[in-house]
Amino acid sequence: NCNSDSRLSSMFWVPSQLLQMLVPAACFTLSGNLKFVALGHVNPDFVTTMEQSSVILCAALGWTFMGKRYSSPQWLAIFMLTCGLLWFDWAQRKAVKGQDGAADFHQAGKSADAHLWTGFVLMILSVVMVTAGGLSCEVLLKDSRGRPFFVQKAQMEFGMAVFGVFYCLCLQPALQGSCPVYEDGLFDGWDRWTVFTLCLHTAKSWLATTTVFFLD
Repeated sequence: NCNSDSRLSSMFWVPSQLLQMLVPAACFTLSGNLKFVALGHVNPDFVTTMEQSSVILCAALGWTFMGKRYSSPQWLAIFMLTCGLLWFDWAQRKAVKGQDGAADFHQAGKSADAHLWTGFVLMILSVVMVTAGGLSCEVLLKDSRGRPFFVQKAQMEFGMAVFGVFYCLCLQPALQGSCPVYEDGLFDGWDRWTVFTLCLHTAKSWLATTTVFFLD
């Protein structure tokens, strides 16, 4: 057991590999934070729909930079998904502008439109980050077949933890002018729903990475 633990430890604490895993870790952490901020401006259905645009961006970047090729049915599916996203965006903006029809709702309509565009920009940035993280993750996982998958995933989770601490203690104070972790403590405001959401996101992270390991 001691020899096994020592071997696993030596496989994990490899500086070059940990630095490589920081790239997708930083992308995924930023994407998650941008998505949570976007939820403060737009409805969850808008966020969920915008997340699907990562499929389009991933296909375009994979075709351009990684030499991936797609069949006609796959391109048709991507085209239909693009049309669906454009239709949804048009419907959302039409619903917001409809509030401007009456004078009493003019100001509310302008405010809703501003929130919609803010959420839209945040989700675009989130999609770019998660797509970059997914592609870099795929390259790293498939180019490192000599290491066990759980070691690679643990290295990525370690990188996400490091970048999460950096975001909370450095980036968030610079962007928002305050540091809630310093001021209120790490577990301030936690309840059972916070724990439930954290478990769901952790499970999603492992499932997504496992899928990337075997598929595109």
